[in-house]
Amino acid sequence: MQSSFTVVWDSNSPNCLQVVSQQEAVVTLSVEASQEAALEDLLDHISSKWNSVDFSLIPFKDVKDAYILGSVEDVTAALEDSMVTMSTILASR
Repeated sequence: MQSSFTVVWDSNSPNCLQVVSQQEAVVTLSVEASQEAALEDLLDHISSKWNSVDFSLIPFKDVKDAYILGSVEDVTAALEDSMVTMSTILASR
């Protein structure tokens, strides 16, 4: 939801903005901006989590330059956490 409001200068007091009449629009815009910032923080959290996940590779038998994934417990846990967070983000839209 996008809100808009008009800022009016008081001709009797040029240093004072009359936003009182637009209070509801200002509050709505502030709430929307706060919610958007919270969602961006959640996305940043997911990104930083995946930047720190290490995929352990182990050599595959005696084949040169062939590897398989080692333990995937940390990867699985990160994936599950990310899925829950993404579900939260999608539900809040």
